[in-house]
Amino acid sequence: MPDFIEEHAVQIDHGGFKDAVDQLERLIEAEATENELQKHLENHPYILSQQFAHCHHVFTKVALGNQYETDFMCLDIPSSGKEWLGIELECPSKKVITKQGRKTADLEHAIQQIRDWRAWITDNLSYARRSREQNGLGLIDITPRFFGHVIIGRRKNYNNKFDELRRQLMRDELITIHSWDGIVEYARKRANVFSAFSDSFKIIQKQQELITKSEEIHRLKELITELDHAEELISANNKTISILEEQYYEGLVTFGSTLPESLVDKINTLLKTNSPVPAIITLLEEDIPNELPQSLLADYISKIMTKS
Repeated sequence: MPDFIEEHAVQIDHGGFKDAVDQLERLIEAEATENELQKHLENHPYILSQQFAHCHHVFTKVALGNQYETDFMCLDIPSSGKEWLGIELECPSKKVITKQGRKTADLEHAIQQIRDWRAWITDNLSYARRSREQNGLGLIDITPRFFGHVIIGRRKNYNNKFDELRRQLMRDELITIHSWDGIVEYARKRANVFSAFSDSFKIIQKQQELITKSEEIHRLKELITELDHAEELISANNKTISILEEQYYEGLVTFGSTLPESLVDKINTLLKTNSPVPAIITLLEEDIPNELPQSLLADYISKIMTKS
């Protein structure tokens, strides 16, 4: 039986990330229904997973017995261990604060949803944590007070008084309130990063293909030595390889500019210890994003960072 958690691993569409965010923004501007927004996030789960630092698994509509159903459960896996996140969606058109400075009924309802999920988990903790193979819910290591997130309303309807309320809610109940504008804003930042990755990968891949073809031409040298212009062809080929290697170098530099600063800092620290590149890759395995090819990172370290 396939592993339940890995079945929900998020695959990021590097090239389509921006379009997915644009579509989400249009839905929000059109005051789409909760179901429409739910469907869009189901189709593009990386929009949701990228809101959190170490989230690579998104679960849709997790049934908590016959009583409740979450909109989403996300699994964040930092170095400290598994952290489950319960996500409740509400429409962009819904307000969050009354004129009297209190939470609206819509917001209170959303918060209560998370409280109810937690209460159910508390009463059914063993079943919730048990794997699907053992007839459990499959939420391995979940705790009754998992983090709660409510996505509701628009930023224009938030104010200083509401910010105080949601800070208190985070302190007291570990529930964070997000506006849909905030979700789009952060998703767009992440989309720009992955778009840069995608462009760099395409350029480098094309250059590597051209280099391979050039090397194949070079290997034909012995077959065309009888031709008077063989040396001219080889000379031109060598120039082509030189140009392509320069372009590949430039491509690596472009790729390096998309790396997280924290990852670059850790690599520089390890380089100072004269650690070999394969050892650096192994030591930083947990820090390297899943979508980042380790072979490409190794090439960047050896060709760029060790010479800087």
